[in-house]
Parts: sequence; structure tokens; C-alpha cells
Amino acid sequence: MTELPKISCLQYSMTSNVEQNFLAVKAMVEAKFRANYKIVLLPELALHPYFPQQETLLAFAAAMAPNHSFIMSLQELCRNHQACLCLPIFEKVSSGIYYNSILAIDEKGHIKEKYRKTHIPDDPGFYEKYYFAPGDNGFKMVELLGVKVGLLICWDQWFPEAARLTSMLGADLLYFPTAIAWENQDETKIKHKEVEAWKTVIRSHAICNGLYTFTVNRVGQQGEFSFWGNSFICAPDGEILQQLDSQPGTLDFSGSLDNETQRNTWPFFRDRRIDLYGDLNKRWK
Repeated sequence: MTELPKISCLQYSMTSNVEQNFLAVKAMVEAKFRANYKIVLLPELALHPYFPQQETLLAFAAAMAPNHSFIMSLQELCRNHQACLCLPIFEKVSSGIYYNSILAIDEKGHIKEKYRKTHIPDDPGFYEKYYFAPGDNGFKMVELLGVKVGLLICWDQWFPEAARLTSMLGADLLYFPTAIAWENQDETKIKHKEVEAWKTVIRSHAICNGLYTFTVNRVGQQGEFSFWGNSFICAPDGEILQQLDSQPGTLDFSGSLDNETQRNTWPFFRDRRIDLYGDLNKRWK
């Protein structure tokens, strides 16, 4: 059982102005640090509007290298408060090479780990392959103040292989920063089905891997999409412990991560037939 520092997940809307978003996010994070929350988790592309709704060269101008002034300012904030931040960014490596990434900033203000989104969608309104190269540095777990956080991003959440491999790194929890939305024209029935499918797959990762999941979405209207929020924390047995609606809000968690009890009760890792799984490295059999 791992004793936890206090963790907070921030669900909010973004404007088209990245600097304005940065100032708002910095203020929210600092307020949580002042309230003694030691790990803060943000949604996908935490400082940006969801620009992949269209394919436009103009969007690349807002990408950030890790030495960007906004990132360095948030590193300083972590250092001053001896607290940690998981910051999803639009990462620029060089001209023509960009990633959808998470920077895990520790209590000393250092970028302790970087994860680059592995699975890149390409659907109407979600044209991410135009912007992002697929992650090139593998699955990642980072230890922040004794908490082992598995790092995955949005579309990754639909792939059981990603959750399994990240869990196998020793994670206490899986963190899924997300930008998922309805089309405004969708019927209410369709909207309900989509949210329930999303929650079901993430709860399944919690159950099958015997650990907690922290899923952090954005909210707000952008173009033809409404980001549905519904950020939630799930226990290893699949119980939803906390959940937000489609308005801005926070999930505040303190206590312990008791993954061991669940894994001893349902020992899925023990019973895996790893000798039979070789075909998983094929597209189809």
C-alpha cells in the first residue's frame, strides 16, 4: 500500500489564446499547490485550444520546446512549492517534428520524464496525424513524491496493450489526459453511448491491471464540438470514486493506493499466458 500526497486533477476550458490559457492554468495550479496538493494533473494539450479540428500550418507556431518560457515558469512554480505537475504540451523538436507529449515536472522543478503519445488518431475533427509524429520513446512511468504514475494520452486509452505495458512498469496509477468531445449534431442517445463506452474502457484498464486510473478531460465549446468533461477517478475494482460533469471543476484525491489487495484477490498478472501472446506484435492474424 502506497501512502499518497494529495493529488488534484483540473478540468477546464481553453481559449484560442495560448498566453491567456497559460496564465489561467498557472493560477489554478498555484492555488492547488498553496492548498497543499502535491501532484497536479492537467488535460491533454493543457495550454492549447484543440487545434487538430482543422489542418492548418498556422497552428505549428504555438508548439513549444521544453525550454519555452511558459514551461520554465511552471517548473519554477513546482520548485517554489516543492510540488509536482504533469503538463501535457504540443512539443516541438525541430521544424517538421512535433509530438503530443506529457512533461512530468518533479518537486525540484526538473523535467523528470517525458512521454510522447503512442497512438495518433486521424478522424474528422481529430486530424492529429497532420500535426504529431507517433511517440518514439516507449511507454513511461514516472515516480513523483513516491507515487508511480503511468503516463498515457487520450487515444492511447482505447488500447489495452498500452495500459498493460505501462502497468508492467510498476505504476500505481494510470493517468490519461484527454481531449474528447461530441459533435454538436449528435443525438442525445449517441452522446450517452459514447461517454459510457469511454468510461467502460478506462474502468476495464483499472480492473484488468489492478490499479487506479485518473482521467482528465477538458470542457467547453469549440467549433462543431463540445468537450464533454466527465473527468473521473477509478479504483482497481472498477468503482468510480469521483466524477465531474461537463462544467469546469477539480477532482481532489488523498488517501492511499491499495493496489496489492485487488491484485491478490484477482491475480490477473499471475495467470497471464505470456507464452501464447507472440501474435500481439502482428496487425491481424
